[in-house]
Amino acid sequence: MTTATKQTVETLAQEYCEKITEANAEWRKQVRFNLAKDNNHKCDLWYDENGNYTGEENPDYFTYIIGRKYLKVVAMEWKDDAQYGRINAAPAGYQAQTVHAFVDKKTGDVFLPASWNAPAKGARFNLFENKEELFQGVMNRPHGGYLYR
Repeated sequence: MTTATKQTVETLAQEYCEKITEANAEWRKQVRFNLAKDNNHKCDLWYDENGNYTGEENPDYFTYIIGRKYLKVVAMEWKDDAQYGRINAAPAGYQAQTVHAFVDKKTGDVFLPASWNAPAKGARFNLFENKEELFQGVMNRPHGGYLYR
């Protein structure tokens, strides 16, 4: 494998993570908007005094962790256990919460996760061949439903 191919896979994986983050943020915004509209309830955390949506202070995002064979696409979530009065709380900050997908570093194949450490068998997409179809699936179903067969 050449360095150019490795760099290309990582660049595409980064673009994939950005698309998932964008789609997830849009989904959360829409859910909160519908909740406010349907129940006439606007949470002060999400809306300013004029009723405009402000978003979250520490929004979740997706990134990848480089492994031996795969790039692990994970959801990063803000945790601050000390604010709830927990004595042995971890320091506040982003922590990897769930695995969204695995990307093969050599071929660019995208796999559904079987566990935290391993992908399921059978590639679902390829970043080189099915990139537009994959990104369309992300925008329509940001929580990974597009990875199921």
